Amino acid sequence: MMVSAVGVAYTVQINGITIFSDRWEKSHSDSAPINQWLVNGKNRVDVNVGVGLSKSKQEEKQSISVEIREIDLESGNKEGRLVTSLLWNKEPDKEFPISITRDFKGPDNFPKWEWEGSDVINSEKPNFTGLDAFLASAHVQLSNKNLPAIVKLVEEKTNEMALAYGVPIDTRLADQKEFFSNYFADPLWKMKPLNPKSKFVRVEGDGRLLVVTNSAGIPYLETEEFEDGSKFGLKLYLRHKNGVWHIAR
Repeated sequence: MMVSAVGVAYTVQINGITIFSDRWEKSHSDSAPINQWLVNGKNRVDVNVGVGLSKSKQEEKQSISVEIREIDLESGNKEGRLVTSLLWNKEPDKEFPISITRDFKGPDNFPKWEWEGSDVINSEKPNFTGLDAFLASAHVQLSNKNLPAIVKLVEEKTNEMALAYGVPIDTRLADQKEFFSNYFADPLWKMKPLNPKSKFVRVEGDGRLLVVTNSAGIPYLETEEFEDGSKFGLKLYLRHKNGVWHIAR
């Protein structure tokens, strides 16, 4: 998916899941793969356009365009096939916010993702029973460098991401083990203490996913800095089913 915006704040979602968001009316372009958020058959792209937090004068030519393309990397065709597109240009006397929705046909060879059949979270009266315990347990396993437990924790995500991008599951699992093994071998590996007061949750995916970050949008489960100044953060797109929380993405 590609987005290009001029002088507007915006949010772009696929099936209710935020892919791009900019509150500052920046003029720029961006792109991201979205296989893991597509479902078989009917899919939906939502674009919300509004006034941002920037104090600068709004540009005369406000616009946003969104393109979704199917690209076969093996073919060498970087343009790919256009699946759907949206274009909005500034309209006289049109008041913000502006919402645009477009349905489009997705793949027909994906399995039904686990999050599609998960419990719907009521955003007005959400039930987060067990969430803090789940996060605390994950934090302990990461702190203890418990590789088998962490691999099991992200197994669903690992398997479904492999299917979404056509990677053999065994290859993806091996890559995941190597990824965490390399991190755990670093003597500076240390998780930041949990701070429940900084926890921020957002319901997405039409109520079937819970995104957990801190108040600044940074992963809630994050390490201290490594020697090169980098950090590791575990992204958390959670689903809930039969009283249990799972990492879906």
